[in-house]
Amino acid sequence: MDFLDKIFWGNTVEDWGIAVLIIVGALVVNKLIRLLHDGVLKKIAARSKSQFDDILLDALEKPVMLGVILGGVWFAAENLEMSNRIRGIIEAAYRILIVLNITWFASKFATSLVSEYGVRINSRLIPLMKRTVLVVIWVIGIVTALNNVGVQIATILGVLSVCGVSVA
Repeated sequence: MDFLDKIFWGNTVEDWGIAVLIIVGALVVNKLIRLLHDGVLKKIAARSKSQFDDILLDALEKPVMLGVILGGVWFAAENLEMSNRIRGIIEAAYRILIVLNITWFASKFATSLVSEYGVRINSRLIPLMKRTVLVVIWVIGIVTALNNVGVQIATILGVLSVCGVSVA
């Protein structure tokens, strides 16, 4: 037990081991999510007449898995002792990553909806519609992520509005 009490970077070997086990647990949960997705949920969604649930399921799969990993890393980091500066950096990075993960889901979902249901409008406009939706969602996501970590976005919004006016 003497080895587990040794301190590395302000934490005992036991604390580091617990943090690693938490992250491994998140990886195991991801594997279970993948099995549930491929083995059960896809089959249920395939039986429905609508493509909406298939699109939603496909759009959610990887962002949910990334969210589980982010949650595992967050929980592991919360159990470790670290300086306020390092903790602040981790919190800022986490806020950015969560917003970008949600943005990733929204962009996948929206572009898939445009691909599936845009054919009813005009099939020649689908690439333009997909690109427009993708750009708008990612701009909103990036601006939100920057705002969440304290970056003043008034200037960014001003530049974006001028660009919007010049494009129109």
